[in-house]
Amino acid sequence: MRSTLTQNRILSHVLERAAEGAHALRAAARHPHPGCIAYLAAGAVSVAAAATRSDRITRAVKPTLMPLLASTVLVPGATADSPRSWRTIRTPNAAQTLLLAGLVGGWLGDITLMNTQSRSSEPGERATNLNRGAAWFSANQLAYIWLLVKRGARPSPTVAAAHLPALATGLGLASWKLPKALPAAGGYGSLLGATNVLAQDPSLLRSTPEETPEDYGHALGGTLFLLSDALILNRLTLLKHAQHPTAPTALKFIDAFTDGAVMATYVIAQLLLVDGINGALRQKKEKTA
Repeated sequence: MRSTLTQNRILSHVLERAAEGAHALRAAARHPHPGCIAYLAAGAVSVAAAATRSDRITRAVKPTLMPLLASTVLVPGATADSPRSWRTIRTPNAAQTLLLAGLVGGWLGDITLMNTQSRSSEPGERATNLNRGAAWFSANQLAYIWLLVKRGARPSPTVAAAHLPALATGLGLASWKLPKALPAAGGYGSLLGATNVLAQDPSLLRSTPEETPEDYGHALGGTLFLLSDALILNRLTLLKHAQHPTAPTALKFIDAFTDGAVMATYVIAQLLLVDGINGALRQKKEKTA
């Protein structure tokens, strides 16, 4: 009975956070900042490129994602109808500088995962490349973790416990199918789990969904980041032979679809987390100005 009640509470929590995250995403999509609009457009192109295995388009568009997000931090007053508004670059405070450093880590991770090894027919080479990318993405997650903790987020034992089966499954899958992927599955996966646990803390909510909608995207952003990583691990283990030239067409289709899903969850997760974290930092900066 107690186990059933716990599961129901977790399910209720997930559904509630997902609804709040969807509201935050709609608010972000209506954001007038041209950097945000361009980010969503570049993200959509990146998802399509990943799903259709268009590496040429991916290499052209994906590296613009993190800089476009960074523009919402550095040039918060930019508007699409005023080119001069882009000239007013705000000096970031210490917390915003850390957020930008995290985005640099994400940008370097994106670039690392775009090299030729990402399409290698050898799973071991792809795992090695993933570990390199995960090292850069770890800097991204460490920045998020520090900023969420500084804002007052604390882990809930129940939410943290719910992550253990997922982490154990990821480690078991990597150990069974592709041990070379263990550094990314264990190390980076643990950081992603920490970000997600902190992102679920209701203390991050400053006001109502109408007044501060960005606060309500933390939880969904953290969950989608974790899902994106899980999909990457599934591609690398369960679908590890899908990129071989002789792989069945159906397997290649599933792999391409999964690749698109990886990109879609990643793009939304980054937007929601950065929008939420920067929204609070910007308000704090304005109050102290």
